[in-house]
Amino acid sequence: MSPSNRSRSSDCQDGGQGTPDSGKLGRQVVTGTIWVFLLQFALQGVNLVRTWILARLLVPEDFGIIGIAVLAIGLLSAFSETGFDKALVQREKLDRDYLDTAWSISLLRGIFLCTVLLLAAPAIARFYATPRAIPIIRIAGLSFLMGGLNNIGIVFLSKNLKFGRSFFYEISIVLSGLLVTIPLAFVLRNEWAIVWGMLAQMATRLVGSYIVDSYRPRFRLDRNKAKRLCRFGFWVFAQTVVIFLSYHGDKVVLPKILTVEALGFYVIAFNIATLPAILIGAVSRVLFPAYCKLRSEPSKLKAYYVMSMRIICFLAIPACGGIFALAEPIAHCLGNKWVPIIPMVRILALATLVRCIGSASGAVFDGIGKPRLSWIVIMVRLLALAVCIYPLTVWTKWSMSGTAMAVLLSCCASYPVIVYSLFRHVGVGLRDWTQVLLTPMLVGAVMMMVVIHISSLLVGWSLPFQLVSCVLLGMATYCGLVLLLHKQLRYPIDADLWLVLEKMGFCRWLKQRGKGNNP
Repeated sequence: MSPSNRSRSSDCQDGGQGTPDSGKLGRQVVTGTIWVFLLQFALQGVNLVRTWILARLLVPEDFGIIGIAVLAIGLLSAFSETGFDKALVQREKLDRDYLDTAWSISLLRGIFLCTVLLLAAPAIARFYATPRAIPIIRIAGLSFLMGGLNNIGIVFLSKNLKFGRSFFYEISIVLSGLLVTIPLAFVLRNEWAIVWGMLAQMATRLVGSYIVDSYRPRFRLDRNKAKRLCRFGFWVFAQTVVIFLSYHGDKVVLPKILTVEALGFYVIAFNIATLPAILIGAVSRVLFPAYCKLRSEPSKLKAYYVMSMRIICFLAIPACGGIFALAEPIAHCLGNKWVPIIPMVRILALATLVRCIGSASGAVFDGIGKPRLSWIVIMVRLLALAVCIYPLTVWTKWSMSGTAMAVLLSCCASYPVIVYSLFRHVGVGLRDWTQVLLTPMLVGAVMMMVVIHISSLLVGWSLPFQLVSCVLLGMATYCGLVLLLHKQLRYPIDADLWLVLEKMGFCRWLKQRGKGNNP
């Protein structure tokens, strides 16, 4: 065993003696939260640029073919999820046997799934009546093999709260794909540009995993260690399957009941409409530790939850409302061939808003030790989607928009469970919901009318200028009205945002800067 690996193993086994002091841990958590926010902003920015360029160069069918390959990978991944990464991070004592056993099983899983996808590619392509997808699915299967070879030591980035290093690791992966995909898209003008970009990302992830951490895994299978890891990973597997089906079931069904081209339109509409979801979901993750600590103090727990709801609504309503109002210029900015996505973007923007508002409930259910409630919410959403998607897509004139409507209805269907569970376990009632939603809904409606009016006045101007102008004036209208009316409407969003900044360490940093600058 190398010196670095020996020191790593001893650090992992060091129970309480090697535990950092609470002050150091608090600083690590604060720093980690900031890095997570920066990572999400950066990833969303890169993906937005990538989507815009590719949408102008490729046709919907290209995105549909890639979508089938991605769905095949996602489906196999979900139904074979080991949960070893979370199990290793969760374990207090971690030695080389655990790491090598997890890596060995992941490698065997990768070889098996790669082989399955190589053999099943013709059947998948035949199921969706898309022969062009066969070589792409087979090459996409290499992601399982390369993923199995990734350095298992990467778990130490999360375990030791090294989010700064993780930030640069993840950004390098995304940028490598972007730098390969975009030039090839100009040359090839087909789906293979995206395929080679995917391969570049896989290679960067594999090589980078051995650069960012010094651990070097060896093939070793310890039966006892494997049983313990699988026992924890089973629940991760079960949750992963349900989440995947509830969030991606629409994309699995759509190309079968319509066409691959329809999937291409839907994927682009989905990517645009769900942009706010990832960023806003981070608010719940910031406050999750508070939920855990306050589970024995119902009044404070309720106050924290209402505050998180207020912040999420304050951010989500103008973001989703803006996408709804600007769906038409956004589609034209991508190119005239994307005009059919306009109604889908609007419906999915509403679905994203409903999902964002409900996202805070999952964190509080987990925080009070009742993850079963989160499971029920996801299951209700999945069942509603399964019931609605076929009739709304096939038996109505909505077609692709019917699929989007099924997603919206499935998100709404879970709200009775959310509202009842919050009332019973947290004490959040109808009055709390009204106070949280009323002000941002009213101000957001005014903002949308202003944005739509400005957009109509700027018809004939360049589309990028039109979009930027509408976004900036919409933000100014929304923030200005909230600033003017928050006292009259008893809407304490300023205090809420300040508290979140304080939790993230920004307020302390600003105070220290102020003291340092004083003579």
